[in-house]
Amino acid sequence: MKKLWKWLRLAGIAKYLFLIFFPLFGRPRHFIEGVERRSYAFARFGLALPLAAGGIWALSIAMFLEALLLSNFEETSKLIGALEAHRRVTMIKSVSSWMTLIWVVMGIMILSAIRMGHHRLAQRVLRRFPPNGEAVPFRYFMTATSSTAFLYGLFALAISALQRYGSEHLKQIERLASSGPVLVLMLVFVVAHMKAVENSRKVRRDLYGPGWRHWLVLVADLLFLFGALKIIKWIV
Repeated sequence: MKKLWKWLRLAGIAKYLFLIFFPLFGRPRHFIEGVERRSYAFARFGLALPLAAGGIWALSIAMFLEALLLSNFEETSKLIGALEAHRRVTMIKSVSSWMTLIWVVMGIMILSAIRMGHHRLAQRVLRRFPPNGEAVPFRYFMTATSSTAFLYGLFALAISALQRYGSEHLKQIERLASSGPVLVLMLVFVVAHMKAVENSRKVRRDLYGPGWRHWLVLVADLLFLFGALKIIKWIV
């Protein structure tokens, strides 16, 4: 197993598999020094996880823009020439991809910091109601946020691929959608979703402690969000 994991890391595949399956098993307590610490939580991925999520979004945006630009390519070619039109398509795809990568990585880091700050603030408020959850390191929030961004990026990539190649391969896609492997894949997705929901309950217990505490935090978050929307509406 260790040899397989080492090969996956060397091949650059490990981080993608890790992000896909993290919602099924990832828990905050696995990132804390102690009895329940897990080796995966201390793997040396560094910024590879946010970059992987940003990369999938960059690819999705590039494919979507390519489909959009190529749909008007003939008209544009008549105005500025085919060579110039091709150059502009390439430039727009390249610039958009890099900007998407940068913004997604920055967004993941900022959102991870906000989530950690929210966790620490909730812990401080709940401190008077023991037993409480333990302080969770930034690495967990960065990993969890990267995983969420990556999974949404896969969904966006599928839509972009349909936008780009759907009209050209419509019959093949229709046959594939009704085939046995796809139906099995959908069943696996449903089971995985149920497992992820079950794991999310354990995550909330790890973050805020057992019992009613995570519900109290959820209600407080909703009240804060409602108040913030009211203030924004009043200002606008």
